[in-house]
Amino acid sequence: TYREDYVILIGYNMTLKDDIVWLKEELEKYSYEFRSIYESFTTRNPSEFSENYQNLVSNSTQVIIYTLINGKDLMKAKDPKLFETINRFLTEYIPVIKRRDEDTVTAYKTGLNTFLNYICETNNCRLTDITTNEFKSKNILDYILKMADEGYAVKTINLRLSSIKSFCKYAMKNNILQIDQLNDILEISCLEETEASELIYLSLSEITSLLKLPDPNTKYGARDRFYIILLYDSGARNSEILNLPAEKFKINKNGTGEINFLGKGNKPRTTPISKEVVDAYHQYCKFWDKKKYIFYTIRNGICAPMSADNAGRILIKYEAIMKKTHPDITHLHPHLFRHSRAMHLLE
Repeated sequence: TYREDYVILIGYNMTLKDDIVWLKEELEKYSYEFRSIYESFTTRNPSEFSENYQNLVSNSTQVIIYTLINGKDLMKAKDPKLFETINRFLTEYIPVIKRRDEDTVTAYKTGLNTFLNYICETNNCRLTDITTNEFKSKNILDYILKMADEGYAVKTINLRLSSIKSFCKYAMKNNILQIDQLNDILEISCLEETEASELIYLSLSEITSLLKLPDPNTKYGARDRFYIILLYDSGARNSEILNLPAEKFKINKNGTGEINFLGKGNKPRTTPISKEVVDAYHQYCKFWDKKKYIFYTIRNGICAPMSADNAGRILIKYEAIMKKTHPDITHLHPHLFRHSRAMHLLE
């Protein structure tokens, strides 16, 4: 369904990465240029997007809304060089030259996308109407204050501000932003956190209850349980788990195991794994063939790591089930298990 600057893709069986690959192929047929992920919403009615935008909550991935620019309209944009620069910044400069990981690239995309959306809403204009002149200190400061008024976390606001500043530095180097314009933007200070945020983590009993939910005698139940217990027991980052080559998972003679992770900054480390995780791995292997990666998807004969969105759907599924018996359980996300493991080791 094409709706002004948005294409709404309804998908039920594909991972988000697979959706993106498919979407790019489809858009190319109609001279559309894929721009970026916008947001995911609970609604299954695309017409609700324009009318009830503020009421939509991103808890479901059944409907994905992708921001895009019509390839033909791109050439008619008021400032096509701006969008070309944004594209190079997100696809070349950050991931290739600066060698930032996928999560960092996504954070930069979110920071820029939400700012551009704010400009569209404030000026009542289309995405293609935005020019480099909108990247000025007043607009960015108003954007920050709006997020603060709406209750966004200080960490989120500062992260988005950092993304915008980084892009503006890149834009100045590419001669589309003036030096005095950049200096005014760089003078905007990050917000100060008034108090340390409370560390939220799952209790041991909640972890135990959660691991009882997936049915290990089914294909996806065995996968889900192995993913969750490995995420907790290893204390690893989600990206490290999802990109883990199968050959790095080692099983010892005593029934325990170890994993050779390649962490941030390409620093290797070896993490011991409990016998319970090894048992979950053996059960997982009854349904899933050994491939290049521990967790994977296959599309058009190509094996790729399971996407972060697919992993997120796993946790959302079991969070909903857990709430039936544990209504006060916190929102489940991958990093929560890293925090939980650290706290349990301290206790």
